[in-house]
Amino acid sequence: ERGSSYIEVHHIKPIHTYDEEQAVDPRIDLVTVCSNCHRMIHRKPNDILSVNDIKVMLQEISKE
Repeated sequence: ERGSSYIEVHHIKPIHTYDEEQAVDPRIDLVTVCSNCHRMIHRKPNDILSVNDIKVMLQEISKE
């Protein structure tokens, strides 16, 4: 129950890459992820992972 209805929102294109203020369309620019995945995505600021990268990592772990 503690984690019920809890999710984070990730910008697919990192905000710091925007040249100027930009409108964000939640349907195509944002994705929901758990907090742990969100932390892993941003863990290395110079090597931000994609959501697909995280999916592949999790699939690899589940094969072990």
